[in-house]
Amino acid sequence: MSKPLIDADIKKAATLPSSYYTDSSLFLKFFESMNQTWQVIGHESEFHSTVHPLIHLEDVFQQPLIRTNFENETSILANVCTHRGMILCQQSTDQKTIQCPYHGRTFQLNGDLKHMPGFEEVENFPT
Repeated sequence: MSKPLIDADIKKAATLPSSYYTDSSLFLKFFESMNQTWQVIGHESEFHSTVHPLIHLEDVFQQPLIRTNFENETSILANVCTHRGMILCQQSTDQKTIQCPYHGRTFQLNGDLKHMPGFEEVENFPT
């Protein structure tokens, strides 16, 4: 069994070892565990729209995220365009697709690319 981090006697207070903050292998282990476990983002009653930016989680996951509801399936997606990294969704909305305000790439609410303006005639490139 591991030693408790907090001692009942406050005079024995200690901090985490500095390696906890600087060791890349510890960070990777933490990141992998976060990707394989459930994370609380809020109660379902808080999400009234089909697309909802998760601004309160940006600091936790170090990237902007959105919660979407597509065909009664909830997804958490990156809130950036795959082209230039533009933020896709600034506020909650009931739109049926997500469109980048920069160049107009359009995504389904499950994250699938739906349309890329200017690439309609390009062979072997998804549009």
